[in-house]
Amino acid sequence: MNYHHIQPGTLEVFCGPMKSGKTREILYKLDKIKYLENCNFLFIKPKLDTRDTFIKSRFSDVSQHCEIVDENLPTDILPLITSDLDLLIIDEIQFFSKEITTIIETILKKGLHVIVAGLDTDFTGKGFGSVPELLTLATKVHKLSGICEYSGCSNSSIRTQRLINGKPAKINDPIVSIEGQNNTYESRCLIHHQID
Repeated sequence: MNYHHIQPGTLEVFCGPMKSGKTREILYKLDKIKYLENCNFLFIKPKLDTRDTFIKSRFSDVSQHCEIVDENLPTDILPLITSDLDLLIIDEIQFFSKEITTIIETILKKGLHVIVAGLDTDFTGKGFGSVPELLTLATKVHKLSGICEYSGCSNSSIRTQRLINGKPAKINDPIVSIEGQNNTYESRCLIHHQID
């Protein structure tokens, strides 16, 4: 096994706002790992993300089939961890319940390399789900930024802007809301991030 790419007991976290390339980065990393002989991996995403049964970056055509796990039952991941598994990848980690941190710590102690990707802050700018806690477990953190989509701005974005019918979401709106017809998201810099 080439341990340059697979490092047992290591947690890597890719985090940042919407449209910062988190999924693209983990897919590119996985694309390289696929060439390693005898490397077995498992890709997981939460059931809440109903878009597809595979992971695809909005920035490229690279995609990967994944297992769907109920975000409220992260213990369901444990039976999927087989003795020959080398790498576990979880996308949209922010949607999993708080128990995911304990589950990942258990998996790390089994000697797996774990890669997770997710939003580090919610639309209000506060820490999202277990991501802040997972950062304390991480061996390596990849903090990504996007480009602010506010008209006329092109600063680096570090926030996710939720828009409802084109207007900033209100502070008391539900934290989790999947993108849809009236509910859209933009990547914004700190200056142009707005909450009503």
